[in-house]
Amino acid sequence: MHGAPAENSDLDDRREFCRTNRNGEVIALILILGWACGCNSGKQFHPLPAQVVAISDQDPGGLPRRVSFGDTDANDYIVDGINGGDAFRWTREHPQVRLLRPAGPDCTFYMKFRLAERTMEDTGPVTIQVKMNGRQFKSYRYEAAGVYLIEDPCPVSEESIPGPTLIEAGSTPMWTSPDDGAKLGYLIQEIGYR
Repeated sequence: MHGAPAENSDLDDRREFCRTNRNGEVIALILILGWACGCNSGKQFHPLPAQVVAISDQDPGGLPRRVSFGDTDANDYIVDGINGGDAFRWTREHPQVRLLRPAGPDCTFYMKFRLAERTMEDTGPVTIQVKMNGRQFKSYRYEAAGVYLIEDPCPVSEESIPGPTLIEAGSTPMWTSPDDGAKLGYLIQEIGYR
């Protein structure tokens, strides 16, 4: 008989320990919740300030507003018709680049290029026709060799919206190289938007 009360006593001790621990857990939980709720120092909620988009020469998709052909990544934006090389690159038929046309009324198209003396001697005056997304933008006629800079306001129409733009700047007549028969236009250095 002495064994039975001892077992009951151990069982009662364990029950009491569990009841005490549960009460302790509940008390700890109440204290933590009270502390979390009571930590409010009376500060009011303030929303984040308006997010400002930084003006950049490149869009998040990777297209720049302009390309300088001396840059190491210039080939990434050439679609067709521009030879490899250094800062001045020969154009072929239908030279095209894909660039980001910026939004806003101050958008200016520009292109810096050189008409070589040797080609001009053979071809005479050269006309450069610029198209944007397949639509005629402007034509420019040159009668002498030299370095030229085109700067014109971007076209304003429903078809010429900001965003990725295919720019083609072909020239006529093309010059035929006596060395290899290649048809070449002019030497392009930079093209894009400001």
